[in-house]
Amino acid sequence: QKYNMNLQVSPTKYTVVEVGYSGFHSIRRATSWRVNYPTPAPGDLQSRRPYPLLGEGFGIFFQNAARYNALELTLRQRQWRGLNVTTALTVENAIGDNGSIDPYNFAYGHGRLSNDYGYNWVSSAIYTVPTPGNWNRLARQVLGGWQTSTIVQFQGGAPFSVNSSQTMNDDIDSSRADAVVTNGPS
Repeated sequence: QKYNMNLQVSPTKYTVVEVGYSGFHSIRRATSWRVNYPTPAPGDLQSRRPYPLLGEGFGIFFQNAARYNALELTLRQRQWRGLNVTTALTVENAIGDNGSIDPYNFAYGHGRLSNDYGYNWVSSAIYTVPTPGNWNRLARQVLGGWQTSTIVQFQGGAPFSVNSSQTMNDDIDSSRADAVVTNGPS
């Protein structure tokens, strides 16, 4: 499901302001799933599998879900005294399943998606350098009509997750933190 709404207003002859909302919700997205995965514990891997006589495999499971919501604000200033300006701010939130690391807990990978930067602000400006009308034709052709422009972009950071490259519980994968201490030592 996808949702969009946009309102455009022109408060002056040269200015346009847009306010918009964009969003989507998806369910039953395909994800790979580890089959016959050993439970985390010390000891022999094969004996900890649900079916110890079989090895590990992968399957496709239609269980993932995701949602995205964004507020979009745009200001466009059409050429006024040689200057064009466009600026756009997007404030977003993307939540979903980042893959299932633990096949016994599908919600373990649920959280901010890797493309959720929180906000993105982009501005551009183009300035047309004035050409004096009293220049001769050759000077106007060579030195007239020049433009200068710039683009600036700022965006929030990607989601952060504490990971370990060490194998912790299963001798197969690296692990990541799954607990947050709120009243720990200062």
